[in-house]
Amino acid sequence: MKSGTGSMMKRPMNNKDLNFMAHFSELNKRVVLSFVSLGIALIPSWFLHDYFVNILLHPLQQIGFGQESLVVHQITEPLQVKMLVVLFLSFYISLPIFVYNIAAFLIPAAGKKFKVASWFLTIVSLIFFYGGAYLGYKNIYLGLDFLISFTDLTIGIRSHYYFQFIFRFFLFIGIFFQFPVIITILILNKIIKIKYLRSKRREIFLIILIASAIITPTGDPLSLAIFTLPVYVIYELLLLILKNKFD
Repeated sequence: MKSGTGSMMKRPMNNKDLNFMAHFSELNKRVVLSFVSLGIALIPSWFLHDYFVNILLHPLQQIGFGQESLVVHQITEPLQVKMLVVLFLSFYISLPIFVYNIAAFLIPAAGKKFKVASWFLTIVSLIFFYGGAYLGYKNIYLGLDFLISFTDLTIGIRSHYYFQFIFRFFLFIGIFFQFPVIITILILNKIIKIKYLRSKRREIFLIILIASAIITPTGDPLSLAIFTLPVYVIYELLLLILKNKFD
């Protein structure tokens, strides 16, 4: 018996299928490029390891401790610590490439008048992330001093825990400084109105303050002020800049 010719033929791909395949291919290319950039960043990170470690030890030295205060509990721990430092440094080196590929995939779908603003926000987001991490680096000694002050015993800090603590703090502070960028995106997409935000100043400040208290290791007034005020001031400047166009 002969089967129907219609069942033997493949359904031709329509425009929707072609668009999906094109988007999937583009996404795949962006993902590959991002991870290739991370792999390439591993090379300089490996050779910059010792220099970067000295930089990361500076907050510890500010409170009277040095590299001799770091201890290891396992034979494999020195290698684990080195890989941790190298991966973190590689992430920071390749982050602009990651962000660019995400933006290059998403922004073409935006309206024409928002494309320039979207690229500008991408750059600002990176500046805020690195700026927040740098601010965290310059002030983390306050948290270290506070936490270590709870004991009078001889301090032996496990190296793996120390670098994990430092990296986690840098990452969270960098993300915390994305708050103004997120608010800008919501305003541009008309999801939230400036008039509403201006009426909720106290609540917004409280949200920023609570987030800062959660992220900072101490929660003391000085640390809270250092991280809360810059984010809130940037947020207020943002409302002032966008007021005329989106109020």
